[in-house]
Amino acid sequence: MFRLFRRSAPVFLVLFALVAVEARAGSSYLFGATEEDIDTTMRYYFPKGYDRDAAFRQMSAPFDCRNFGDLCREVGDDYAYRMVEIVWQKAKRQTPLDMIARATEQQYDDLSLRWFERLYPDGIDDRDPYWGVVAAAGTPTPCQDTVSATSSDGKTRVTHKSRRHVILAVAWGRIQLEHYTKNASGKFKLSKADRLETSGSVLVIDPDEFPLFVIISDTKDDAKQVAAAHAEPGVSLDKIRFAGGCGTATGSGIGEICSCSGAVQF
Repeated sequence: MFRLFRRSAPVFLVLFALVAVEARAGSSYLFGATEEDIDTTMRYYFPKGYDRDAAFRQMSAPFDCRNFGDLCREVGDDYAYRMVEIVWQKAKRQTPLDMIARATEQQYDDLSLRWFERLYPDGIDDRDPYWGVVAAAGTPTPCQDTVSATSSDGKTRVTHKSRRHVILAVAWGRIQLEHYTKNASGKFKLSKADRLETSGSVLVIDPDEFPLFVIISDTKDDAKQVAAAHAEPGVSLDKIRFAGGCGTATGSGIGEICSCSGAVQF
């Protein structure tokens, strides 16, 4: 009897492993999470209650970019999936949200640039949709989330972007200014400007408090791009209703350009 068990044990272990893998593959939630895992994690951060539908949509399998605002738009699907997984692992360990937000912002900066360089290794065509709305000199431009302007000699282009995204328990509003010059092939590539400045605001809505505009800004010298962001505890973009601002690139010959995402509604 003992010998029979010893011979059968490897077979049993293999079958057990296959069952576990199959169960995980058939899970309704990402990263092998259970409904209890998700609810316990979210209640730790939001003991007074949270938007359950929004949280479970984010964690539902398969991964759906539409649940994370502009995240996939800026870092691509694969990197976005990786970012969500990292945030989930940190949240399960009950990492403070401010620490999660800071680390995620740094990762966002790195991965967004990697994804951009993968998409446009040789530069961006003049008429590529990436540029969003093209601002004409001296003409007011309706507020859009991506606005670009070109210098009078056609050699320099500046783009201002406003984005909002959410990952599990943190929501962000972000603005970014980018500086480009035209290369020998006639495409625009990220290039350094003498100074880049951007400033704007993020509208935070909390049901228990008055709406709050948070001022954000940053300046960088000898840089290709500059960004400013604000993060808040939140499960959906209802927490960050608006993000917008303006930016200038010293020496570009282009005036201030502005963009916005969302709406100022109370």
